[in-house]
Amino acid sequence: MTRATAGVARGKLIVALPGSPDGVRTGLEIILQELPHILYIIRS
Repeated sequence: MTRATAGVARGKLIVALPGSPDGVRTGLEIILQELPHILYIIRS
């Protein structure tokens, strides 16, 4: 079983998504919904 993971390096968001197409789709949907908040946190 794979799990998505994310982090920040030098002010850049790095995301590793699962290998299945459905897993990628789900992961991107969540990331895109939360992107404004994620960017706010990174820039703070």
